[in-house]
Amino acid sequence: MVYDGDCEFCRRWITRWKRLTGVHVDYESFQNISINYPEIPLERFQKAVQLIDIDGTVYSGAEAVFRAFRRTPSRVWLWRLYQYIPGMRFVCECVYYSVSRLR
Repeated sequence: MVYDGDCEFCRRWITRWKRLTGVHVDYESFQNISINYPEIPLERFQKAVQLIDIDGTVYSGAEAVFRAFRRTPSRVWLWRLYQYIPGMRFVCECVYYSVSRLR
């Protein structure tokens, strides 16, 4: 999971997510790692968290967060809520981007 290390709000949430995902997800600020991913525009890193999957697929925003939970056996149920409850994905993405614009 790649996040904005200069954003205090982002760092607080990453601390929470680390507690929830444990060893199942690695976290790094885009300031430290973006040079390793020239295919991802800097604007994407600045706009939202990015989850770079093992196969190289990149997920952004709320989907990135819920996919991180998918990797965590005790939290996979959160991914299922996001994926299967009608409207949940839309609501989560709207809330994520509304909050991210205010940070």
